[in-house]
Formats: sequence, C-alpha cells, structure tokens
Amino acid sequence: MQLLLMIAPVPTINRQIDILESKYLTKKIKFIFLLIVLVNVILTFLSYVNYISLIAMTMIVVLLSAIAGKIKYHYEVSKNKI
Repeated sequence: MQLLLMIAPVPTINRQIDILESKYLTKKIKFIFLLIVLVNVILTFLSYVNYISLIAMTMIVVLLSAIAGKIKYHYEVSKNKI
C-alpha cells in the first residue's frame, strides 16, 4: 500500500493534475486505504480469509495498473518532447 501512495495519483497526457488537485486526491486515497485497513481488521477477527485474500489481490492489480499508468505517462511525455 505504501508504494501505491507514492505512485498515486497517476496523471495522463490528456488530463494533467495540478498541485491542489494532487493534494486532494492524495487525501482521498489515504482515507480509502484507511477504510480498507479497517475492513481487513474486521474480516480478520471474523476469520474471513477468502475476503482478505480477495482484497489483497485487488490491491496488487491496482498497484500494477498504477505502475503501468506512470510508465505510459512518462513514455508519452518523452515522445512529445522529441
């Protein structure tokens, strides 16, 4: 999750993110992560291991998508500078 906080929010070439918007989105992401951690704690106490695994796999997919988005953004920016 910490890696995703460092990557997010991911800008696109079609829609740049300014500083204020980035701070706002970062606060929203932190709040959502707090909710996810809270849900995981509750599910741990209730012994719902399948749901915890599903949340973990979903977070991995989101992280990989964010990394792919960052790579694509940097590729498009460098392509447009040439």
